[in-house]
Amino acid sequence: MIFSISSAQVKTNFEIIQNEIEKNIDQLIDKLDNKNSFGLEINLPNEYSIFSTVIKNKFGSGLSITYNNVSHNISYSLNEIQLNYTDCFRDGLFGNFLTERKLVINSSYNLSSQMNSLSGGNIITVYKDTVKIEEIVELENNAYTFTRSEKPKEPFLSGLTEPIIAISAIAVSIYLLFSVRSN
Repeated sequence: MIFSISSAQVKTNFEIIQNEIEKNIDQLIDKLDNKNSFGLEINLPNEYSIFSTVIKNKFGSGLSITYNNVSHNISYSLNEIQLNYTDCFRDGLFGNFLTERKLVINSSYNLSSQMNSLSGGNIITVYKDTVKIEEIVELENNAYTFTRSEKPKEPFLSGLTEPIIAISAIAVSIYLLFSVRSN
C-alpha cells in the first residue's frame, strides 16, 4: 500500500488573475444568446496584453466567434486588475502571520449589431482568500506589476508577545521549583 501526502499549494497571483478573467468572461457569455455568431474586439492596456490569448480562447470555447459576415459584435475591455493585501493578523497565539488577499477584476463590454448598439455594461469579479505573509514573495511575479501590491507590516506589539510569554513561563517555573523545594 502506498500513501502520498501532499499539501495544497497556494496559487500565485498571476494564476488567480487568469482564473478570475475567465470567470469574468463566463459571466458575460451567460448573458448572451449563443445562437448567434459574434465578432470579437478585445481592448487591453499594454500591461494586460499577456491575457489576450486567454480571453480569445475563453470566448471561443463558449461562443461561435467568426470574423467575416458578422451580425453581432462583442467589444470586451479589461479595464483594471486591482490586488490588495489587508492588515496582517496571527493564526492563533503562536501561529503564522496571515493576510487577506483581495483581487478585483473590472471589465466592460458592448454588444452591437450591424445597425446599432444592443447593450453594454461593466462586470466586476472579486476573489478573496488568506495567505501567509512569508509566502507573498513567492506569489508575486516581478515581471508584471499587476501581480504585486504593498505588503502589510507586522504589528509591533505582536512581535513582543512571544518573548514575554516565554520569559514569564520560565520565571514562573523557576519560582515554583524553588518555592516547592523549600517547603
